Amino acid sequence: VVIRPLLALLLLLTAAASLPVAAAAESEDAPPRYAHVRVLDFEGSIGALLAAYVGRQLEAAKTDGVDCLVLRIESPGGTVLHSMKIGDALVELPSSIHVVAWIPSEAYSGAAFVALGCDEIVMGPHAHLGDAQPGTMDPTNGGWKKAGEKMESPLRAKVRGYAQANGYPVALCEAMVSEHIEVLRVRDPAGQDHFVAGEAYRNADDRAELVPGVDKAQLVQVGSPVVSEGELLTLTSEEAADLGFLARTFEGGQRFPASESALLDDLSADGARVDDIGLTFSESASRRLLQIAGILSAIVALGLIVTMWQGVGTMTIVGAIALVLTILILSLI
Repeated sequence: VVIRPLLALLLLLTAAASLPVAAAAESEDAPPRYAHVRVLDFEGSIGALLAAYVGRQLEAAKTDGVDCLVLRIESPGGTVLHSMKIGDALVELPSSIHVVAWIPSEAYSGAAFVALGCDEIVMGPHAHLGDAQPGTMDPTNGGWKKAGEKMESPLRAKVRGYAQANGYPVALCEAMVSEHIEVLRVRDPAGQDHFVAGEAYRNADDRAELVPGVDKAQLVQVGSPVVSEGELLTLTSEEAADLGFLARTFEGGQRFPASESALLDDLSADGARVDDIGLTFSESASRRLLQIAGILSAIVALGLIVTMWQGVGTMTIVGAIALVLTILILSLI
């Protein structure tokens, strides 16, 4: 008679003891939240001033105890040198600082490099990411031409390193830089999808491990190429989510935050400190002056070309004035 009540009590205690374990397991599956979140503006063309600003803010984040840094990226790109400098600095940050690339609408070219250098990418529902092929100025060809394989090869190596460090699909990242890369979706025996270069897949031996731990013979191509040869990869936010660039989900299982506030709420722990850091007035003014100097430099180049072809004339005078103004602006910055 006594055994049944004791048995029931034992089962009750066992069930109660299992509840904290289940709760702990559930909390482990949830994304971490952070005590000190800092948002940095990353807007406009990437150059020396923006790189210096980001460098200063990264150092400040280390000393201020920031554990989550959000780069609000709205940029068409910029110089390769400064984009790579920023990307390298992000990858080299200590693991105690989680870096989020927040892209409300666009991150092209060098800005895509910067985003890939972050631990995590979050995009707005209508945003775009990619088109990172390097180019050079060419006044005779619409103002721009491809830099070519000599420049693309080291950039692919950089992007490959960023992708491997942060868990993004390597072949797809390389296809943002070079248009000759075909990318295939392949599936392993466990049903997991991977992305591989088409040429490597076709030329590999059946025993080659294009995917770590899986022989090529065990892989099955799924559908048509994700990226065709001759196509430079640019992703919509939906495509970025489908192809494994976006990992975070929001309220209701949504893949994109309803607003920046929703993103910050998702990142912040209870009572977290949230800073929003923008450019100072002098930094903003210097960037505007540099943009004007860039336009003037193009006028100088055009004036020089016209003078060489047609001799001294109106464009020679315009070019000379632009040169003087460019020198004056650069001396003020």
